[in-house]
Amino acid sequence: MADSPGKDPFGGGEDIFKLLEQVQAEQNKQDKIKKGAEAKSEKEPDASVTAVSLEEEKSALAEVEKALNSISTEAKIVDPEAEILVGIKRKSIDDYDKAVYGFTQLEEIERGLEHAVDVSFYDDAGFSFRQMREIRLGLEMGLDVTFYANKFYKDRQMREIRLGLMDNLDVQGYARLIYSTPDMQERRMKLLKEKYDKMPQALDTERFDKDTGIRIIIRDKQMKAYIKPTVALPEDYNATKLDKLLELYNVVVGVDIEGLFEKPGTIKPGEEYQVASGTVGKPGRDGYYEYKIEGMGDNGPSVREDGSIDYRATRRYASVKAGDTVAIYHPATLGEPGRSVTGIPVYSVRGNDITKYSVDGIRLMDDGITYIAQRDGLVTVKNGSMSVQKHLELQGDVAYGSGNVSYDGTISINGSVRDNVVIEANGDIMINGFVEGARLKAGGNVVISKGVNGNDKGSIEAGGKLTCSFLENVKVETEGDIECGYILNSNVVCKGSIKTEGRRASICGGSVAAITGIETNTLGSNAGIRTEIRLGEKINFGAKLSVVINKRREVEAAMNKTRSGMADVLKKLGPMQGRQHPIFLKFQDLLERQLKDIETIQEEQAAIEEEMAEICKRFIKVERTVYSNTYMTINGISTLFEKDEPGGRFHEDGGMIQC
Repeated sequence: MADSPGKDPFGGGEDIFKLLEQVQAEQNKQDKIKKGAEAKSEKEPDASVTAVSLEEEKSALAEVEKALNSISTEAKIVDPEAEILVGIKRKSIDDYDKAVYGFTQLEEIERGLEHAVDVSFYDDAGFSFRQMREIRLGLEMGLDVTFYANKFYKDRQMREIRLGLMDNLDVQGYARLIYSTPDMQERRMKLLKEKYDKMPQALDTERFDKDTGIRIIIRDKQMKAYIKPTVALPEDYNATKLDKLLELYNVVVGVDIEGLFEKPGTIKPGEEYQVASGTVGKPGRDGYYEYKIEGMGDNGPSVREDGSIDYRATRRYASVKAGDTVAIYHPATLGEPGRSVTGIPVYSVRGNDITKYSVDGIRLMDDGITYIAQRDGLVTVKNGSMSVQKHLELQGDVAYGSGNVSYDGTISINGSVRDNVVIEANGDIMINGFVEGARLKAGGNVVISKGVNGNDKGSIEAGGKLTCSFLENVKVETEGDIECGYILNSNVVCKGSIKTEGRRASICGGSVAAITGIETNTLGSNAGIRTEIRLGEKINFGAKLSVVINKRREVEAAMNKTRSGMADVLKKLGPMQGRQHPIFLKFQDLLERQLKDIETIQEEQAAIEEEMAEICKRFIKVERTVYSNTYMTINGISTLFEKDEPGGRFHEDGGMIQC
């Protein structure tokens, strides 16, 4: 028949957990009485007091025995020293009966006597030598061993309580007989992790083992452990003994001590030796999107074997049908935890999550990670948005005779665009060919797989990025970056960065301007063609800061007047009455508004200073040569190259262009 819930599994018929609680309570009471008796005997060595104490103690022992008798015979724990009177002070190991105590028990008592601790906490033959050792170690460390100096605890349970006390944890939550060793360990580690997360260095510590004269030192947020002998170690001291010692002091992870004992006398007194290292966790993976539509996320040009750039090779249109899965987001992961030398889980840096896309024509499913197309079209991803745009696809070339094209969506042309054609799209414009003297205007990106020769009449306007093989004799304005093979005799204004790539990467002739950066192989030409290149913009930060500082001074002056008015009210009416007066309260409201104004001004000043710092980081990078007759301007500071100069990283510093 199955045992009833909550009943004694040994068949006693009562709740064993309650009985164990009673046992522990009586044992604690016994310890308290014992201490009280010893304290009284030291102050008043009176026989009557001792007799009363002994009677109380016998009564306590009788209650414990009564509780134990309620458990069946199989569950009883016998105390072989129940008849030994408590309170008799023993000063020598010779006072202990070798017929009652085992050799290892006597050894623990003798060590306690040698180390001048109160062995009365454990000089009971009912304790195993391992239990005795746990109590002795606690006494030597100055811990409150009354939490576990109870023979009903197993030695491993005692260890869990001792380790908690060593780390100044609140052990009352688990120092109970009803908890098994694994339960105690789980609760201790939870408390330890909470403390470690708040201030890991607070758990760094140093212990001294009186048996060996070795100091055990834990440092670097519990990631390293050392030993420092204070006396010469015995010749027979080996790695096995040291390993057991480290375990006693909870150094259990990353122990590496074999090398210390390769040669006799390697370990010297007064020297520190590293004996353990915590394990470092693996960093978490950043969040990322897994695109399910061919061509999505594949926006970079490829490099041919001859070093030229193939802008056509990777230009694929990401077309979808309603109901297609567009993308799946994979969240950042926490990473694999490491461990401190004492076993505390130490988590590495969590990966970074990407801000979720805003969507148009796409539905984010309830799982929060799956994106489904709601209509047919082309998928575009830009500026934190994922959308399915209406798509107009034109086959063949678009010439003047075929008419201009204007569309509220994305236009893709599987051919070239000839002279005098106007192409306008609210979305992207993608051309799988050349562009001649045409005018292109896109609300989004412009992608041209070949190149552009504007014949000095063509133009390109892009609300996003421009990508093409080359730009010749064309006017260009973009909100985003420009990426191309080379730029020749063109007028280019870019609010992002400009980068030319490939073996012909160059900027020659015309005027080219960008805000955040310019990278190329050469500037100008060996024929001395006039080339103007401009980075950043001239901003009078001094004037901007001056305005902000003056505003702050005005508000601070007004605050002083407000505080003065408040002080006058308190002076005339007194502190108690004045603080309740309507005029004082109005002053108080005004002061709060002025303080908010100061916070706003401080934010403005910080933004200006941040912008200044960001501008200082901008540069023009030239891999090879800056040719003569190149006019370079950075943040409003200009210089003319009168002769060919080697390339470098050009930036503005102290009102001059430096390389």
